[in-house]
Amino acid sequence: MKKNYIKLTVIALGLFFGSCGPAPKEAAEYNDKIVNIQSQIMLQMDSLEAAMATYEAKDIEKSLNSVKIVVEKGIKSAEELKDFDGKTEFKESAVSYFKTIQSVLDSEFVAIHQVILVPDSMYGPKEEDVFNKMKESYEKRLSESLQKFIETQQDFAKNYNVEIH
Repeated sequence: MKKNYIKLTVIALGLFFGSCGPAPKEAAEYNDKIVNIQSQIMLQMDSLEAAMATYEAKDIEKSLNSVKIVVEKGIKSAEELKDFDGKTEFKESAVSYFKTIQSVLDSEFVAIHQVILVPDSMYGPKEEDVFNKMKESYEKRLSESLQKFIETQQDFAKNYNVEIH
């Protein structure tokens, strides 16, 4: 009888400790994979904004194409991540954020690029209005999507005891 009790205790402890979920270190590594993708995209976005400030068509086009490639790769990399602890919310939030960036690049940034290409002699209130509307639109869309991503990341960090910076 005593041997059975010891066996049951060992099995129960094994199940208890084995079912506690992933360690915070694993969660931190998963978070880091997503943040690394995000960082690569943001570096390219910064380069695009710098290129747009030069008003040089070739620089803008080159930078816009580069960031589109990085975003596409980022989306693919994020989509290929495995679920974490059977959950997909964090990964899906990152993919959604990256797809919002992609959409902004394909719409608002293209429109802004076209306005920037207008020669100074032809640039007027209409172009200024388009520029301002597109800039306001992309800032709002990116901000809202980023906020959702951050909230999901914070929930992930809280659930898995991960410190984020």
